[in-house]
Amino acid sequence: MNRLGIKVFENAWGYEVFVVFMRDISSKRVSVEVYIMSPEGEMSDLMSVKICDFVTKRNCLDFLFSQEGSFTRDDIDNIKCQIASLIKKEKTSFVDTQDKATMQEIYRALTAYIEENAEELTDNPNAQIFIRDNCGYMETKVMNAFVKAYKEELGFSRIEILKRLKIMGVLLPAKDRPYDMPIKIEGRQLKCYRIVMPEKDAAETASEVISIRREELCA
Repeated sequence: MNRLGIKVFENAWGYEVFVVFMRDISSKRVSVEVYIMSPEGEMSDLMSVKICDFVTKRNCLDFLFSQEGSFTRDDIDNIKCQIASLIKKEKTSFVDTQDKATMQEIYRALTAYIEENAEELTDNPNAQIFIRDNCGYMETKVMNAFVKAYKEELGFSRIEILKRLKIMGVLLPAKDRPYDMPIKIEGRQLKCYRIVMPEKDAAETASEVISIRREELCA
């Protein structure tokens, strides 16, 4: 078993303190995860400490007083000094974790969803998802279905997703609207989210052209 962590302290009763430097891929937030190993080899739960707390809070490790191991003030100060020394090193090794999707993953998931569910307006004037001028249009009420389908994968609510897409510059609302835009199709008034679709690379475009030509040859 390859348990992660750097041992920073061991007291007279055989209790060892380990730290793991963690980095969340989506938020880019870094933290120090502390855990204790008992003399019997039992591992405590992780106790998270913000790295900035080592600079701003003198007592950021005082929770160790409540842990099994009878840690003293001198022990805790020693542990803090050891961790602070590791933080100062230029090449701290981080363990990557991810609680939520990155901005790019949200965008890729949504545009893939649009590609898979888009219909041609010429075939279905009542289409709820369609693509026009390299933009995907999705009726606002359909967004809830996307959020529900990708809830576990992305970890964001509808508003959180829309806000991030807007900041990325791929959500294009009407000037007087925060997220959506009103459009009219054959007398039907809609509110849609307009998403810039990713550009297709040359190889993908070439394969599509070949595919079309083959179909033409077979026709």
